[in-house]
Amino acid sequence: MTGIVSEVHIVSQDKYLMDRDKKDFSIYWQLLGIGETEVQYHADIDFVPKPNSLIICDEADRFMIEDCAKFSSIICGCFCICFTGTPDNCDANGIQKYMIDNM
Repeated sequence: MTGIVSEVHIVSQDKYLMDRDKKDFSIYWQLLGIGETEVQYHADIDFVPKPNSLIICDEADRFMIEDCAKFSSIICGCFCICFTGTPDNCDANGIQKYMIDNM
């Protein structure tokens, strides 16, 4: 909110996590005088950010794997911070192995 970005989009993998984060962080936005037009929450990647927006994406690997082209189009022209969990949740036959085997 320093003028570098036009909007902040916080992306969660489902509505429950989106609502939880929105509730947990609402006091910070109120204290900073930041409203819902500047910080927007999403439970999916069905939105169109303004150029130079900041996208903070939790469990980003899910969106990258499910619809790589759509994810790429969302983050293009934006600043992006992506978080992910432990690869494969220690499953030797998990998604990481699948991606390597199918590249």
